[in-house]
Amino acid sequence: MNVVKEIIELRKIIEDARYKINTLADHYGRTVDSNEYYEKLIENTVKHYGISSEEIKGQSRKLDIVNCRFVIVYLLLENTLMTLKDIGLLLGKRDHSTIINARDKVKGYIDVKDYITLEMINKIKIVS
Repeated sequence: MNVVKEIIELRKIIEDARYKINTLADHYGRTVDSNEYYEKLIENTVKHYGISSEEIKGQSRKLDIVNCRFVIVYLLLENTLMTLKDIGLLLGKRDHSTIINARDKVKGYIDVKDYITLEMINKIKIVS
């Protein structure tokens, strides 16, 4: 898969997850910090990727599993009060530097400002 398609797919996943997070946040209040919320976020994200929660916590380096893990890290950091260490423990005892790397990768995808990607995101938002 080329980089632009991967960025488009990740942005779509993030936007979909943000919508679900905002719905949950509205239900629980803006500061959503509970195990139920974390598990729901993970459940929704792995469902989108078609993998299991166990795979996310495992050691696999398959691209889909890694990307899903990265998106989960990003969403948890952006939408909860969890620390890097807490997220690492939740995702299979990963080191804080691994969590930082995952966050930075997703931010890098989001920060890419090319016309084709932005146009696709707008189309995805309209369809959703």
